[in-house]
Amino acid sequence: MPMHMIYALDADMYLDKAEYIFEFEGRKFRLVRGPEGETDKLCVIIQDPCDKNEEREVFESVLKLFDRLSWMWRVGIYCSSGGGFGFRENSLNFETAKINCFCKRNLRSLITNLSTLPDVQNETQDFALSLWNKGSYAQSPFLKFICFWRILELSPDNKKCKGNPSLRAVNWINSVSYSRVYPGEELVKIIQTEKIKIGNFLYEQCRNAIAHVTRKPTMKPYKQEDRFKIQLAAYCVRDYAVYYMRTCLDLGGYGKPIKIIKTKEKSKAHSLLSKQVKRRIRLSAPT
Repeated sequence: MPMHMIYALDADMYLDKAEYIFEFEGRKFRLVRGPEGETDKLCVIIQDPCDKNEEREVFESVLKLFDRLSWMWRVGIYCSSGGGFGFRENSLNFETAKINCFCKRNLRSLITNLSTLPDVQNETQDFALSLWNKGSYAQSPFLKFICFWRILELSPDNKKCKGNPSLRAVNWINSVSYSRVYPGEELVKIIQTEKIKIGNFLYEQCRNAIAHVTRKPTMKPYKQEDRFKIQLAAYCVRDYAVYYMRTCLDLGGYGKPIKIIKTKEKSKAHSLLSKQVKRRIRLSAPT
């Protein structure tokens, strides 16, 4: 008996349409905008719920889709499984099935649409996108930094790179002009005072300080100075990761179009946003 699976996605964005029905990796998906205070829902059909391989393939496709949307929308997307329900054979109407799954939304601001996805050609790109999404929705600046730094250690696909990955990342960061990626006034002051290059600073006083427990320097999450430093460093290394993904991992450009089957402007099943929320979204959306 087919199973209609539902996945909740929590992201700092607001879909421009009530529903999208589209194809991804050979499967049909339905993305439904949640009402005010509730997450959006992604729906997909599993033909045989007893087939663990199919269940794993579907879940991995969902995670890949969220990672790619995260990159295109520049927001972190948190995925949680909302379960599913079965249908009798030939009784499933994918487009009108009710979505009975409540998950409270944490964030909502930017208005986005579903149109393109990154043109992913290899596993390295998939790994980078996964790290990007994980770092984007992580609340801890320590975890953000580690995820974005890990991207800089990835070797472009089919290219053999000699030497330690971390040291390659340091040298690459030091080679990037401030006209391409600017670390920010606060970090520039720190590295000028300590007379150290930005790549070496991020590696020695941030990456190593997080990863090592006993070897100095060690960052302590409860120290205000350490937390302020890693917050600055996390946003800085994020910008370097974006530039690295665009220029070295071939994830720049506008991506490739998604095959959209159907869209719906409004949904009777969901309440419209209040005037206050609509006004907040207009004010926070990029111009």
